[in-house]
Amino acid sequence: PLSPKKRFPLEFEQTEGSDIQLIDVIVPYGSRASGKPLFLLGFPKDSLVTLIIRDNNHIMPTGTTVIEDGDILLTLSSPENLKLVQKILKP
Repeated sequence: PLSPKKRFPLEFEQTEGSDIQLIDVIVPYGSRASGKPLFLLGFPKDSLVTLIIRDNNHIMPTGTTVIEDGDILLTLSSPENLKLVQKILKP
């Protein structure tokens, strides 16, 4: 059976005509991004990491927040930019 979708302390209501979505992205183990601060990752300008969930703790990120394997990044992004974010995070 599918596990229920996790709930986060943030909600985003998509408006008509906008393709921006609030999406959770898991940093895979062995990711090239692990151990690096957000500002060095080169995320697209139109993507924003709004919250990091690490070990059931919520972290409000800044550019200097270091990403770790297994982090869940709650990201505001368009579908095109999401593909770039996932590419940056892959092992």
